[in-house]
Amino acid sequence: MEMADAARMSLTSGAEKAALVQHHGGTGMAVRLKLYNPPVEEPTPAPEPEVRVRLGDLLPLFAVAQRMNYVWLRDFLDDEVAITSDLYEVLQAFRENLPTPA
Repeated sequence: MEMADAARMSLTSGAEKAALVQHHGGTGMAVRLKLYNPPVEEPTPAPEPEVRVRLGDLLPLFAVAQRMNYVWLRDFLDDEVAITSDLYEVLQAFRENLPTPA
């Protein structure tokens, strides 16, 4: 319905409104709209690690990818990595003793 028709309908009686709606192809009945509620998706669990790789083999590749700012590396920043407990302790100690930037 155009804006002029809507203004005209607000100034007319009930019978005239029905005639206007029918004139424009309507049935005179209110249309009930349904809202679409998409199904709730369950988060899929992270897959178990399938490949074991030495850290010494990974570090040079990660260093080059970081230095060259490869976009694909950012795609994996939220992935979890399994490490040994002794490496974890060394990394925690290193993080606590990092020199502050000048």
